[in-house]
Amino acid sequence: MKAEFGYSFDAMNAPMPELDPLERALNELREGKVHVATWEKALSYSSGDKRQAKEEYLRLRSSEIQRSTTSALVKHIKQALAADRKKMR
Repeated sequence: MKAEFGYSFDAMNAPMPELDPLERALNELREGKVHVATWEKALSYSSGDKRQAKEEYLRLRSSEIQRSTTSALVKHIKQALAADRKKMR
């Protein structure tokens, strides 16, 4: 299906993450499968206090997940637009 501006709506349908970034970070903590560098940074920021480190980990990791998701979505959209442009030639 083509939009008025010439781009396919199908090309814009990027897969969406199942969980929001905070839920994903929380699941990592619950499962004990944390990103080591992020956990170490969180521990450092919290002066070794594990309770505060968990809160800091959630903040840091959810931000990382959000950035990577946004970046992947932008990349996907750019690729889809480029593919549509090729088809229109």
